[in-house]
Amino acid sequence: MKVFFGRAFLFCLLLASTINLKALSLQDIFSSSSDDPNALALAETALKKLPSNNFTIGYVAIVSGTAAISNIIELSTLSKWSHTAMILCPPEDILLPDCTRDIMSIDKTNWLCLDVGDLGRNCDVHLVPWSTFIEYEKCASSVALRPFWYQGKPMPTNEKLHEVINPHIGKPFKKSTKELIYAAFRWNNAQDLESFFCCELTAHVLQDLGLLSKSQQPNNYVSADFCVERSDSLELVETLLGEDILVHESKLSRSRKIFHGFLSIAQSANRYFNKYFYK
Repeated sequence: MKVFFGRAFLFCLLLASTINLKALSLQDIFSSSSDDPNALALAETALKKLPSNNFTIGYVAIVSGTAAISNIIELSTLSKWSHTAMILCPPEDILLPDCTRDIMSIDKTNWLCLDVGDLGRNCDVHLVPWSTFIEYEKCASSVALRPFWYQGKPMPTNEKLHEVINPHIGKPFKKSTKELIYAAFRWNNAQDLESFFCCELTAHVLQDLGLLSKSQQPNNYVSADFCVERSDSLELVETLLGEDILVHESKLSRSRKIFHGFLSIAQSANRYFNKYFYK
């Protein structure tokens, strides 16, 4: 098994030089990128179970966050993406290959987002309207969607979605920094389905729906695995994920630009390590 020495070295360097973990509480580390004063009101929109509307898994959402934990995830995975969620929408709202429709023109009133994390009050698995999700991520650097294209695989039915998703609604957000770090290197060898990271939830649901191979544990996936640059990270079953479709982008602050510059240097350094140490 390949040892990601370059990535591990860079990650340890980051922790040693830029993050004082002892000075941060779990709440500090896992706080949301949103500082919306109406966050508690947003939390009230979380649904306790999937409604009976005609939904399917339409998109994977990937987010480039700005919280402390986002920086840690992005450096440890050498990717700008630090959060994932799943979008449930009517089948006709999925943008198919060569479709000329603009995603911003689609009425997303009936879209739902299956997410896990801090929604102002509860760090748990929740269903929220698309409007709530995108409002809460308005402080993120960027949000993109990747459409699901079903290639001979039937779309998940409402009955199947209820069976797979509803048992997890309300389960807590996993706050094990060790498990989070281990996921970046595929080191987790035990699975706990009583709490979830965002990418772990995404992978677990897709596996239970038969859309993703079970060759890898859900808690060994990271958000970067769901971006188009790492398409070979996912063993999808009779489905494809389309290109990234940008739906939100914020103007980068000076500190964020510096961070992205450092991330770019880290990516280059990792490529150097892989080229010269692992031929």
